[in-house]
Amino acid sequence: MDELNCSAKLDSEENTITINGLTDELSLDMGRDIDFTALIQELTKKIDEEKTIVLTVEDEESITDSKHKLIIGTLKKIFDSYNESLKDIEVVSDDNNEDEILF
Repeated sequence: MDELNCSAKLDSEENTITINGLTDELSLDMGRDIDFTALIQELTKKIDEEKTIVLTVEDEESITDSKHKLIIGTLKKIFDSYNESLKDIEVVSDDNNEDEILF
């Protein structure tokens, strides 16, 4: 299965998360509760491509703010769930494409 590389960058001054590589650029507001709807919609569009997505977070080791760490953890869980769903689709697809007739 092919891979798609994406990067996420948290900007404390602008209060945004920018994700590159999934689309041209996806920006999410961190000002209040983060609405991940746009991200989920883009991931849903990518399912047909059947590519796992590798997320890297810029300067992750220097992030110390607990809110930002939570955001990073949530992003990783979203991308991990996406990748897991592809495995489930692959298994179902393999099961449905059996050419053998077993008697």
